[in-house]
Amino acid sequence: MAYFKQHNIKFITLQNDKLVIDYNNNSPTETKPIDTTELQLIKSYCQVQGLTSLSLSDLQKTNTQQPFNWTPWLIGAGIALVIIIGAIIYFALREKEPKKGYEGWK
Repeated sequence: MAYFKQHNIKFITLQNDKLVIDYNNNSPTETKPIDTTELQLIKSYCQVQGLTSLSLSDLQKTNTQQPFNWTPWLIGAGIALVIIIGAIIYFALREKEPKKGYEGWK
């Protein structure tokens, strides 16, 4: 995405082993050989995604991921903690029943 913004590119089309670049500022379309690491990355991305063209808006859509929501995990952990602490207190404070068994000779 940085390459698109840096060079003011509207979209890039992959044709054979060259990239056809269309610019935002109405500059003429340019065909470039894939001779830099940045262009090689763009080619690889297109091949992995199965795309023949790539635009800045496409990259911006895929780059906007929502952050992970920890709230349900924190609520669940809090409930589990309350249950565990409650069970420990219950078993520690309950009255112990006297053991039934041998009471000696009568």
